[in-house]
Amino acid sequence: MEKSPSSFHMSSLQSLVDLCIQDPSSNTEAVLTHPAHFAPGERLLNIGDKHHNLYFFSKGLLKIVYCDKEGREIIRAFITNGMFYLSLSSYLQNTGALCYVEAIEPCEAEYVSYTVISKGLETSLELNKVWRQYMNQHFVRHERRELELLSHKATQRYTRFLKDYPDLDARLSRNLVASYLGVTEQSLSRIRKGLKT
Repeated sequence: MEKSPSSFHMSSLQSLVDLCIQDPSSNTEAVLTHPAHFAPGERLLNIGDKHHNLYFFSKGLLKIVYCDKEGREIIRAFITNGMFYLSLSSYLQNTGALCYVEAIEPCEAEYVSYTVISKGLETSLELNKVWRQYMNQHFVRHERRELELLSHKATQRYTRFLKDYPDLDARLSRNLVASYLGVTEQSLSRIRKGLKT
């Protein structure tokens, strides 16, 4: 059974950090995490930035946004408390990020260099198991998100959004939810009315 984004991310991040600290075979004396705070509108990451840190969010709400060729912004996902974030493609390819990440609400986080995790993966079997679980789940979510945008009706995408992010519909403005679904604000209003009847 597929886990919700928040419960899965919280478990995975804590496992990764604990294993890096405690596994004697990792040859890592200490994992130093650093606090981070983001005010609404402040960006963790800009398009083109190189991103090498793994963030864990204990409080707040952020959006991950792509811009299309016409300059329109499309929300790919939301980050809430209990989740973590890393631009893995930027880290692995040493290239600029393809999206930006911006706080919607005040956020509190801790971060650590992903190099620490990467080194731990070279020696720790338990760490590899946890990371493989995360990556499998990540690819499933990514594939499902692509499928939803390409073939699912807007109402189906909205009901999936409510399932994946059960507390966000009341916290987000209508334009943000509409951007995530790939519809206009007017269409979103019609979908909501239709589900209430």
